[in-house]
Amino acid sequence: MWPAALAESADAIWVLDASDRILAWNRGAERLFGYTAQEITGESLTRLIPKDLLERGEPAALASVLAEHGAITDYETRRLRKDRGEVEVSLTQTLLRNRTGETLGSVTVLRDLSERRRVERQVVESEKLATVGQVAASVAQEIGAPITALRLVVERMLRDPQVASRYGEELQTTQSLLERVGRLSRQLVDLAKPGEPRFRQVDVASLIQDTVALVAPAFARAGIDVELDLANPLPRIEADPRQLEHVLVNLLLNSRSALASRRHGRVRVEASVAPGLPAAGTPKREVLEIRVADNGPGIDPRDLPRIFTPFFSRFGGSGLGLPLTRQLVHQHAGTVEVESAPGEGATFIVHIPLTRT
Repeated sequence: MWPAALAESADAIWVLDASDRILAWNRGAERLFGYTAQEITGESLTRLIPKDLLERGEPAALASVLAEHGAITDYETRRLRKDRGEVEVSLTQTLLRNRTGETLGSVTVLRDLSERRRVERQVVESEKLATVGQVAASVAQEIGAPITALRLVVERMLRDPQVASRYGEELQTTQSLLERVGRLSRQLVDLAKPGEPRFRQVDVASLIQDTVALVAPAFARAGIDVELDLANPLPRIEADPRQLEHVLVNLLLNSRSALASRRHGRVRVEASVAPGLPAAGTPKREVLEIRVADNGPGIDPRDLPRIFTPFFSRFGGSGLGLPLTRQLVHQHAGTVEVESAPGEGATFIVHIPLTRT
């Protein structure tokens, strides 16, 4: 039924009959949605439309526009894949009529907007972080010097036996609080200016093993088990090892905070090679996928859009670890996302291209 060019098109194309049942389904649609032509042919189009769009009457609204104008061009919406995940698409639909003007059905061409949306979100996030970073840097510079001076005064007072014997506990508490403010100041500077990554070939397996070994004693003291599941072999990738280690430590510490009040806490770190989204103008690239999963309380759905926002925290921390993590991953042309549900733990997923080109 298909001309070869349409059958093998990278864009998803399907043909509907007058009742909106699928008559034809090309290779691009198979790749985007996961259904083979044999699986989906004869099914109603509503199988591919998210429930909320059905409830809002999107199919009827589009049918009305199509009947009036004969075509819908570059309409941006969402459709369902076979795995029930959603994909953002740009949709162009054209009526098919016979010589007498009777409607036979329609043909639809869809383009995957996932990569474009990812880049758009990354730009917006970067702009927000840049604004926050500028303010943060100014604040950090203002408080950095006084904090250092105060810490020196406290250290001198603690070295005086008479003062230490009388005020030692208060001074140690003050010292601890000053150190906390100092760490926050350094985090603010890092958020404002994380530094350009210094790329080189990195042995991912060794880096992950060494990083986990670094934090393992603290986790053991907190009663938290850390499990490793690394594909064998894992490739070497082009990355900044210091920044990659920082990303992993931040995610592990985030899990530790989530598990602070939970008995039998468990964190699992997985790494493997996975298919990734293509960069603009390039074929699909393989990526390093790192998953850090915990069996903590999970994340409230209302909080999910905010967890990478600077200063947002549900565990009493500074709220800077995850924003900085995302910024470092973005500097590697990668992504970091989270999957979670209340009571079911949280999984942070990092994707970093194996090569920079």
